[in-house]
Amino acid sequence: MYPLSMLELQKIVLENVYENKLLFVKELRKSFQWLEDDDLYVLYNWAMGKFNNLYRNLINDVYLSFDFSAFNC
Repeated sequence: MYPLSMLELQKIVLENVYENKLLFVKELRKSFQWLEDDDLYVLYNWAMGKFNNLYRNLINDVYLSFDFSAFNC
């Protein structure tokens, strides 16, 4: 078996903490420390598909608060 990517690990973490809104936000924000921009876009689409009914506004707020331009050096 091959090691999981950081993206896949973050998906697992978010699936395990989604019932606790504060932990979900904390882990979603942590994703920005671990993931590349491309993976963050993949995670956004995955999270919106998986947790849209629960956390649509929250996910959007976290992503909108992040400055992606800081990483496009």
